[in-house]
Amino acid sequence: MNVAVVIPVRNGAAFVLPCLRSLLAQEYRPFAIVAVDNGSNDDSADLIAAEFPQVQLVYSQAALGFAGAVNRGIRAALEHNASLDAIVVLNQDTEAQPGWLAKLLAPLEHDPSVGIAGSQARFPDGTVQHAGAEILWPLGYGRNIGYGGAPTEHVASKPEYVAAVGVALRRAMLDAIGLFDEGFNPAYFEDADLCLRARAAGWRVVYEP
Repeated sequence: MNVAVVIPVRNGAAFVLPCLRSLLAQEYRPFAIVAVDNGSNDDSADLIAAEFPQVQLVYSQAALGFAGAVNRGIRAALEHNASLDAIVVLNQDTEAQPGWLAKLLAPLEHDPSVGIAGSQARFPDGTVQHAGAEILWPLGYGRNIGYGGAPTEHVASKPEYVAAVGVALRRAMLDAIGLFDEGFNPAYFEDADLCLRARAAGWRVVYEP
């Protein structure tokens, strides 16, 4: 697949360089990287430009919120390469394990009904932060599956949604249902909303451990 990874950056000087190093170490090809400086008041963008000239930098003086920054990155990626098959969204304070990108994209490559694939996220001590998520009704609140548990390849879930901490989005699905809803500002639940809209439109949402 032809892929772009979008990273929203908000005062991320302490985090984003290890994130980018881990991403560029991925063997999957081809993929591009778009970093969106989301109204930062630190030197995040300067650090990225100095160390990673291959990264496409997009600037916003105003803080757009998570959804707004990601949407700007998606649009910039598509303007740069109209033939993209998928967009991967990755948080600035993450580090990708070896082989992560290939494993995350595999569900989209093998099943055309999959619109969204979500990654397992782990805390620095190795315990699980996110292994898919469910919505607690009638509150409408989200709960991370596997939270605080042991990291194991056998953790499985059938999520109602997956968090955008590390998520692959099929381009055809985005064309059909639209991007993140920027009404969720500054952050949270924009990923749940996108997954619910995708499922309502007939796309599968899967968790890739």
